[in-house]
Amino acid sequence: MIEVTRCGHSFKHKPNFQICRPNLSDEYLFIIMKTKAVFSKDGKTCFTKPNTAVLFNIDSYQHYGSYGDIYIDDWIHFKIDKKETDFIKSLNIPYDTPIILVDVSQISDLIYLMTQDQYSHEKNATVILNHYMHILLLKLDEQSNIQPDSIQNHKHFFTFNQLRSELHNTPYKKWTVNEMAEQVNMSPSYFQHIYKELFHLSCMDDLIKIRIEYSKFNLVKSDISIKEVAILCGYENEAHFMRQFKKLTGLTPSQYRSRNISGNATLQ
Repeated sequence: MIEVTRCGHSFKHKPNFQICRPNLSDEYLFIIMKTKAVFSKDGKTCFTKPNTAVLFNIDSYQHYGSYGDIYIDDWIHFKIDKKETDFIKSLNIPYDTPIILVDVSQISDLIYLMTQDQYSHEKNATVILNHYMHILLLKLDEQSNIQPDSIQNHKHFFTFNQLRSELHNTPYKKWTVNEMAEQVNMSPSYFQHIYKELFHLSCMDDLIKIRIEYSKFNLVKSDISIKEVAILCGYENEAHFMRQFKKLTGLTPSQYRSRNISGNATLQ
């Protein structure tokens, strides 16, 4: 069994946020640093790109935090019993080492689902979280062992991945294809071609997906109105937001909220 003790999704921290823990923890810690961050290992400090993940081993020194601006991350504290030893050994995930995620949404979306179950108090939550953790670690194993000819070595990967991270962090902005293309110094048509090549969907379809995921988080974690959620996620038209939400989830925003209300996450 993999026991999730606490977790959080897209937590925003102040510019001076720092975590510094000596090697006293009996838990593993997995984080996704969604913004630029400071990270220390073996007494050396480095600066990581957005969408960098780290899996801290038990008893590891942990030091990471903001790089002069608002810091955003996903995080999971978890424990592993002896029966999971073979599973963990079968993975090739480097401990205490920054890993650039090729597809941050693939893993971040899992963490979002985990936060819903972690604080739902449903009777099957522990079992569900155990399965989610197995999937997450398998996905992390895949992304941390990408072959040299992979997408990560695409000449535009880091630029586009940084842009995609900005979409995740600012879904409320009035993004357009032209604005995204200008940000990476490309023509709109070439930009759209590269974006789909890298992430396997169009930039606008990806933006819609990001906005709906962000709206789901706000529907559950706040009591603001549907109209306010729509505005917060970049929609000027509430009806348009509701149509896109139902198309992607099969539920109206109100139905989703009523089915998924849960307590707030504990602090990191």
